[in-house]
Amino acid sequence: MLLPIRRIIASAMLLILAVGCGGPQASGGPGVPAMPACAQVGTPVALPPGFPQSVPMPAGTVITSVETRTEGRIVVNGVIPTDVKAAGAFFEQQLPAAGFKITDSEAESNESEGSFEGNGIKGRWRVRGMANCPGATDLALVVGQ
Repeated sequence: MLLPIRRIIASAMLLILAVGCGGPQASGGPGVPAMPACAQVGTPVALPPGFPQSVPMPAGTVITSVETRTEGRIVVNGVIPTDVKAAGAFFEQQLPAAGFKITDSEAESNESEGSFEGNGIKGRWRVRGMANCPGATDLALVVGQ
């Protein structure tokens, strides 16, 4: 009898964490862009407890996978409901606002990437436009010590 209750609680917590991290919202909510249906994000996953809360995420980001690697590195993949230019600009502006220094970055028409460090954290982001899905951008983010 306890097992189904635990599953319900775990599912509810996952949903709350996913929405709190910018999970899917049909309308996008106030100030949050709606995720295009063509993005087909699937079931969102929660960020792990060790993910630094000081690293900003664009509004509406849906986390699709998380992987923990050696030396405490965390790899996060997701989808952002915006274009590449806006997603790249978000990281260029919001990382320094959160106390991080951009150590390198570059942008092309369909990709933006860069490295950052600060607050005892080093990281790298990459955003790429999704083929045949305007208004959605793939996110790959790595953070570690």
